[in-house]
Amino acid sequence: MRWRMVAIVCGLIACGALGSVQAAGFVDPLDHPAFARSHVATRPMLAAARAGDRLIAVGLRGVAMYSDDAGKSWTQSEVPVQEDLVSVYFVSPMEGWATGHSGVILHTTDAGKTWVKQLDGRIALDQFKRFYQSRIDNEASSEGQEGHPASGAAADNAAALKDVTLNFGDGPNLPFLDVWFKDASTGYAVGSFGTLALTTDGGKTWVPGFERVHSKTALNLNAVRGIAGRVFIAAERGVVFRLDPASGDFEPLQTRYNGSFFGITGSNSVVLAFGLEGTVYRSTDAGDSWEKVQVPTTAAISAGTYDTAAHRFVLVTVRGDALIGNADGSEFSVEPKWTDGQYTGVCPIGQGRYLTTGFHGVQLHMLDPTRAAGAAH
Repeated sequence: MRWRMVAIVCGLIACGALGSVQAAGFVDPLDHPAFARSHVATRPMLAAARAGDRLIAVGLRGVAMYSDDAGKSWTQSEVPVQEDLVSVYFVSPMEGWATGHSGVILHTTDAGKTWVKQLDGRIALDQFKRFYQSRIDNEASSEGQEGHPASGAAADNAAALKDVTLNFGDGPNLPFLDVWFKDASTGYAVGSFGTLALTTDGGKTWVPGFERVHSKTALNLNAVRGIAGRVFIAAERGVVFRLDPASGDFEPLQTRYNGSFFGITGSNSVVLAFGLEGTVYRSTDAGDSWEKVQVPTTAAISAGTYDTAAHRFVLVTVRGDALIGNADGSEFSVEPKWTDGQYTGVCPIGQGRYLTTGFHGVQLHMLDPTRAAGAAH
């Protein structure tokens, strides 16, 4: 659901630009760098992150930018593709990753000033197919040896190979919707129709993990985050997956919700999954059990964060609501001064300040340090 919504909105915003490109002849956005843009801070942006004292934002047509003065001014980054970028994550002040449409994964080692491509849908089709075919061949060879028992691994790998072909076989059009790294080596990227890619070498090589997501159907995997030492994936149909460190597989958790979760965030003691129609579910036992949280909105919640310094949650919606939650995520109230609308991302930047992204660019906001859910403002 989330990737379809992003794709439709992005298409409407960019339709004029696409028309001019088509008139001049097709340019593959995977093979050409993003165009330099004027007034870059007002361009449609879909996600933001903090890299030390630097702020990073990414958005449509491969536009990425950075600010070294707390968001007062912005400089466009050098990006090797023109694909829409929908997520960004930094593991240190210098090193980060961004993902986007057409299976794009980008990497930076200079705090977002320049980016290089690590993966796209064309590369993924070739590498992921060879990965699973090699597994199938090895399993078949082992089972052919006398006394070696048959296993279900070959069937799992065959199903995963089919998923790869379905997802990437018609062209590199499907996105990686989110990325998260445990450290500079170990990371996860998730996307539509059960797409999971993993790396243990900082993205020099990405391998598929379709068979690691335990689901009867290939659900859209909308977000991935490490929270309190556990790794979670938020998906459609009310499913949250949690990494089993022993097996390396993602197991489904029961939330009793049937709609789409667009994101997940949390603190050391609370996990919040959020999505359609103002839906928020809360867990205080690392996902073993969940309860619905009543929030004052019916709009889709597009992004959320936990502000560690201020001990509060902040959720934003596609309609322009900003929801301020208490430290345990059990109560939320609307912040009336945030009215810029169509929020796509939110990032705490210190001292009660927040950076939001949206279809009108980036905005800076302030919250009273004493602001709490339910308090008058």
